[in-house]
Amino acid sequence: MAKGCRNIIAAAFIAAVAACAKPGSPSGGPRDTTPPEVLKTLPANRTTGFTGKSLTITFDEFVVLDKINDKFMISPPVTKRPEIVLKGKNLVITIDETLRDSTTYTLYFQDAIRDLNESNVLENYQFVFSTGSYIDSLSLAGTVADAFSLEVPERMLVMLHSNLSDSAPLKIIPDYISMTDQTGYFSVSNLRAGRYRLFALKDDNSNRKYEAGDEQFAFAGEIIEITAENNSPILEEEHDHEEDTTHSHVHRREPDVSLYSFLSARTRHYLVTSSRRQARLLEYVFSVPSDTPNFVFNAAGVGPEGYFTEASRGFDTIRIWLKDSTIYNQPTIETVITFPFTDVNDSLVLRTDTVPMRFIQPRAPRGGARERPISLQSNANRAGIPPGRDIKIVPDVPLLSVDFPDFSLTRANDTTGTQLAFSHFFDPLVPREIIIRHSLQEGSDYRLEIPPGALKSIYGETNDSASFSFGVRTAASYGTLTIRLSGYEGAVVLQLLNSGEKVIMEEQVDSPGKTEFRFIDNGKYRIKVIYDTDGNGAWTPGNFVTGRQPESVSFFPEELDIKSNWDMEQDWEIGEKNKKAENLRLKKPPQIITR
Repeated sequence: MAKGCRNIIAAAFIAAVAACAKPGSPSGGPRDTTPPEVLKTLPANRTTGFTGKSLTITFDEFVVLDKINDKFMISPPVTKRPEIVLKGKNLVITIDETLRDSTTYTLYFQDAIRDLNESNVLENYQFVFSTGSYIDSLSLAGTVADAFSLEVPERMLVMLHSNLSDSAPLKIIPDYISMTDQTGYFSVSNLRAGRYRLFALKDDNSNRKYEAGDEQFAFAGEIIEITAENNSPILEEEHDHEEDTTHSHVHRREPDVSLYSFLSARTRHYLVTSSRRQARLLEYVFSVPSDTPNFVFNAAGVGPEGYFTEASRGFDTIRIWLKDSTIYNQPTIETVITFPFTDVNDSLVLRTDTVPMRFIQPRAPRGGARERPISLQSNANRAGIPPGRDIKIVPDVPLLSVDFPDFSLTRANDTTGTQLAFSHFFDPLVPREIIIRHSLQEGSDYRLEIPPGALKSIYGETNDSASFSFGVRTAASYGTLTIRLSGYEGAVVLQLLNSGEKVIMEEQVDSPGKTEFRFIDNGKYRIKVIYDTDGNGAWTPGNFVTGRQPESVSFFPEELDIKSNWDMEQDWEIGEKNKKAENLRLKKPPQIITR
């Protein structure tokens, strides 16, 4: 055997022996699913006569803290946030302020404590102590849901105020606080007997005070009376005699109260946002719809004829289309606007602000930028339009002129090319939308042709030749749904929603009564009722200042499968408000912005 081969074999043998001799990690075995366990606390949980500044919780293993700044709370709240640090297997909480006399404090950790290796969660751990001679033992449980969608809102702060004045949640911090969990449930423990006002708040600025109109909010309509006679415990205690500690675990009981949160309609006038998504388009969004005569625009070098003003349908957004390229090609334009504004005295005044508007032009393509034609959108497409609908054309820029006589509307199968007469007008509520009206026949196909140059924008741009071929669908290609309401007397708004809860159609109805939804495409739909107590034909949010709760809603408990050429009739008893079946829950509630 060659010497080189002997060396290779020897090296392989040594490596094999070394591998056998090397101690290895054990493989397999069950995964640790046990959450951290509290071995002891100093002082003992539920101690009385507490006069110290720090508390120590010792665990049976190393732990980590998950979003402790967001999840940890102390009730009643303290002015300065306690310091929370890990030292080995100890969690040390230091409270650097004088606590109230004869008061029971509860430290809520929610799901912030997890073991180091597997992230097993110690759920809803609470530490309780009293600066007095006894532990307050009364409690309150409830739920919070979004008033408009009945979905569970993001975790909300729950607040109890012993100060019963209307200004308390706006001006002072609460006496007790808690937090809703992922199901919207909350419990406030270790309360003393008394009369309280109850609120829930999406505390965006973490000041534990309600910013009316800017934060999601809920309030109980009645004062909450908490007494030993009307109370049942939330906490179950397990006592470890050897370690002389008490572990508190939350026991979920039936809620005492249900709250429905809302974003109140804004009443204060101010500029919300400004943006410049195109070089020539400036956009200003206001908190409250405003008449355009109350809005004044100025910019250096821009005269009264140098721009075009366009208001949104809701009159809360003003768009300024600049006409002069030497102005709108500037990366920054210093605009000066005057608009209605609510001052510190709650008086409506006209305010003038300088608002810089910035836009970075994209790099021009090789050969230079070409003049772009006007782009057109239309509902007249191959999918077809329902019987009785108008043709809608929407250009992407404001128009200077339209040569309607050059438009051509014909039947697609008419070989003679006979021109059909039509009327035309601009929709006064939708900027730039052109309406073409003709008695379109069900089941017929049509072609709308717009020759090049028929449309001219305020920039001198024109359109390319455009042709829209479309059909008018037959009634048989749609489904019909008839809803018969009972169990409630009064005005309601009935909405047909898709599975994502976007409104497809809606009708104002008096209940008991019935309504019919026609021309529904195949698919699964939901039905929602809004109890329209103010009769304005829309959902109205609550108003804490006036004591008005948000209007109630309910959802039909199942999705309805609508099919073509099918008439479905459905009875619905709507006597019970604020009902939504679990099978209709969304992963994320729809965002409702009320101004």
